[in-house]
Amino acid sequence: MEKQLILTFDGSIIKEKTISIRALAYTLPHFQRAIDKTVTFSQNGQLAKFSTLKRKDYGLADLYLGDFEEGSLKIPLIGELLDGVGDKLGNFLKQPYEKACVKTEIPRTSLNQQIEEKKSRLSSGALDEITYQRISNQSDRLEHNFAQASILRDISTMTSPLSTYDDSTISITTLSPRNSQTFMFDEQIASNFRRIVRTKRVLEPIIYTGFLKGLVEQSGSAGFGFQGRFINAESRKEMTLHITSHDDATQLNNHNLGSDPIRIFASPIAVYESFDHLRGDIVFIGFAE
Repeated sequence: MEKQLILTFDGSIIKEKTISIRALAYTLPHFQRAIDKTVTFSQNGQLAKFSTLKRKDYGLADLYLGDFEEGSLKIPLIGELLDGVGDKLGNFLKQPYEKACVKTEIPRTSLNQQIEEKKSRLSSGALDEITYQRISNQSDRLEHNFAQASILRDISTMTSPLSTYDDSTISITTLSPRNSQTFMFDEQIASNFRRIVRTKRVLEPIIYTGFLKGLVEQSGSAGFGFQGRFINAESRKEMTLHITSHDDATQLNNHNLGSDPIRIFASPIAVYESFDHLRGDIVFIGFAE
């Protein structure tokens, strides 16, 4: 087996060239999950919501701890990864990491404010009519972006110990004869990175045609008032439809469990500008004529 990747820890997160199980429990499982997702996407060209690596493919993603190296605590990860996985991981990381290394302002507008702005534009006739068919024609790009966002969330989680050990760093080195890269996270870069890859945003509304199969009121801190199962008539996939007001829920309930399709404007909820166009979460903006 060959050396594929290196994780390097430095600062108070290590103690006398050792590291706590607690710190490793945050880093290694999420890093392995990021590798699993990269292998899945490399093989299938998509990463479905809640998908996991098939057992028969474990050998293409399994990483083993090599001998710890001198200097900062370096953990070589060896294995027989699917060819190109290290390069793909590095390419996924490159742009958001570079943004995280400089001061990046993330818009602070709340989701509800973004939703209300889109409802206002619909009322005034200022919305572009973007159809689901038009979006689905860009499926390759959408699948790539969704896989990237999912993998970046795991990388963000693996750097979370830096919020406790704020004088420390965690580095990821991808080893490749084509393009080896190192991404070093300190507490500030990890914090910036987390905001970049985890901040949710409401995208431009899309016209969906489909059927409402169930509508319930959400309680607690769910974020939206009501939620329904929306079956997209074009993809035949189930999406989660969020509704922010009682009036909207009442109007939609008139079509609940109906046999005739409804046409609605709904905005995808995106993370790192990406969303699952097949099974993702969408927010009701209004009815389409």
